[in-house]
Amino acid sequence: MDTSSVAALQYSPPRGSSVNVTKPLGYHNDENPALAKRKRVHHMASIDAMPRITPKTTAHNHVEGRSIAVRILVQPPRVWYRDQKGRRTVFCIKVGVVDQDDKLLSADHTPGGYFTATLLYENGNAVADKRIVELRKGAFFDSHASTASMEIRIADISKNHQNQKFRVRVDFLWPHVTVAAAVSDPIHVLSKHVVRSP
Repeated sequence: MDTSSVAALQYSPPRGSSVNVTKPLGYHNDENPALAKRKRVHHMASIDAMPRITPKTTAHNHVEGRSIAVRILVQPPRVWYRDQKGRRTVFCIKVGVVDQDDKLLSADHTPGGYFTATLLYENGNAVADKRIVELRKGAFFDSHASTASMEIRIADISKNHQNQKFRVRVDFLWPHVTVAAAVSDPIHVLSKHVVRSP
């Protein structure tokens, strides 16, 4: 046997053992294929070293991914009287559209876009009868402004809806761009203000 491949090791067996202390022990050299096989350890590549796959993006997706949202600048009244004499039959809210830097966009920056109003209950559920809410004015930006003054009428009162308050969800529909909607504060709609005698 090649002495360069086998080395004698000094071994001291435990007391009472029958191992022959004169028998040399050896270790194997991997460079000699004639020697017995030894167990090999295969190292797994780190996850960080694996190639990462990035999904393809388009200019269209990039625009939709921006944080563009409707912003309600002036909230509706907390209590609104539908049939109050001497008062307007609508209430007003002022809205705008902000970009990812929270800056208001004007009509020049949002061509083809317009506002819509949807009636919700205070808990966020949609009112089934879409005819109850009416957007009288303010679907488009005010002239030479970056805001819109929406005039809205609610044709029913809270009493007829288990005394639930309403909210108005304002959407901005802009072709090829997703804009996050905004929801107003609760509105308690009454028929008219009753002045009680002392």
